[in-house]
Amino acid sequence: MIDKIKEWINQNRILCFALLFVGASILLLFVDNSIKINALLTEIQQEKSILNDYKANNELLNSKIIELESADRIYTIARGKLGLVMPTKVPIVIDGDTKPEVQEADSH
Repeated sequence: MIDKIKEWINQNRILCFALLFVGASILLLFVDNSIKINALLTEIQQEKSILNDYKANNELLNSKIIELESADRIYTIARGKLGLVMPTKVPIVIDGDTKPEVQEADSH
């Protein structure tokens, strides 16, 4: 039996070499692919970390915007630094749909 295998290999050396070459090539491509996938996974993790940092920074900036736009803060600055004086009467609100009444002056 072993003699038949050895004889077949001797007769088909090129086929055996080709099979060995194809197998080695497939193994090489598999290892190369695994290395590239690991590199991509590492890059994805780094990008996710950067994205989380950006999200945290964005939330911090949004809270700062809310703080700076607060009515109490603006009112305090307006009174203290800009000398805001509150009106003694409540302002009259005019809707955009209604026209204010205009009194005509006598031109006699």
